[in-house]
Amino acid sequence: MFITGTLRPGKLAKKHELKLRAYDENTRKDLIRILNSLDHLPVEEQNIQGFEALRAYWPEEEEWIQNCLWIATKKRGGKQLLRFNSVQQEVSKAIKRVENEGRAVRLIILKARQMGLSTYIQSRFFTATCLHEGVQVFSVGNKKSTTQNLMGMCRRFLSNLIFKPPMEEETKLSLVFQHDSSLKVETARAGEETGRSATAHMVHLSELAFYPDPESAMTAVLQIQGDGPGTWTIVESTANGAGNYFHQIWLDAEEGRSDFIPLFFPWFKDPSYRMEIPDTQKIVFERSLDEEEKNLRERFNLELEQLFWRRWIIRNKCHGSIDVFHQEYPSTPDEAFLHSGAPVFDIKRLTQLEQYTRRPKRYVLGMKDSP
Repeated sequence: MFITGTLRPGKLAKKHELKLRAYDENTRKDLIRILNSLDHLPVEEQNIQGFEALRAYWPEEEEWIQNCLWIATKKRGGKQLLRFNSVQQEVSKAIKRVENEGRAVRLIILKARQMGLSTYIQSRFFTATCLHEGVQVFSVGNKKSTTQNLMGMCRRFLSNLIFKPPMEEETKLSLVFQHDSSLKVETARAGEETGRSATAHMVHLSELAFYPDPESAMTAVLQIQGDGPGTWTIVESTANGAGNYFHQIWLDAEEGRSDFIPLFFPWFKDPSYRMEIPDTQKIVFERSLDEEEKNLRERFNLELEQLFWRRWIIRNKCHGSIDVFHQEYPSTPDEAFLHSGAPVFDIKRLTQLEQYTRRPKRYVLGMKDSP
């Protein structure tokens, strides 16, 4: 029987028993009390009052996200509450710093694979439209499957809420709430057609480096939103070679030639990218480190468990190719751009020389006026 101490759950609490098990004992008791207090109400009124009750229980947006939004796990059929990992927390801190300074949020994120950044961004966008009036958000994927994934996250958030906000409309590419807020997604198109019919306060450009025409798409999308505080533009992508548009706007951000804040997340920033080493193998593994692994360990203060994971991934998910690993899981921004795309030069040699280089200084050359 589902009982917490002497607190007996009513109909609503029993209905959501599996979700309630995800919370600690004290939170679970509080939630059961809230649900029990709504049992006597009609279903529609339960939804309205329950939504407001949980919003009041978790008044901060990030608190609400991590206690109300559910995500799929890699285990088949599994799901869990979205709890921010260390990478997601870093993005959150960057956003808070910018907003505390009274500025518009402009981020460009270069990343390794599967770090949960799209999930984090969509959770913030969904929450902005779910909790607040008059907020329009717009996300663009590089291909149809990416767009479907972005929308799928938001549908999962909505379907797993214990209480849902009143909806105006739900389509394959949009969620429209009765309080005049909406969330829309679109697949990048050639030319300046992307986002042409949209209006947005918050924009997410996912995998921009792989758009058919990234410069035109970004130019078009930037025109659909305002420039003041409260507006967000977040560009996140893995690299797709050097010398292209995404590489250029990354360099512009790095060197302060735009308002975009550059955030790079190497593979070892993800705390899950590590594997335990059996005690009987630890000494043998340490002695087997090659020159690159030793350099990574010293340069980035990596633990053996991280390097053990790296070697396993190279062997099992990168076809045994270190170059593929460098492309999918870079350690530095330069490595990300050099190893992706279709490089001409010997990448291994360039990577070895990288540690001896320094950023160039830029000068503007021109004719001196005659006296």
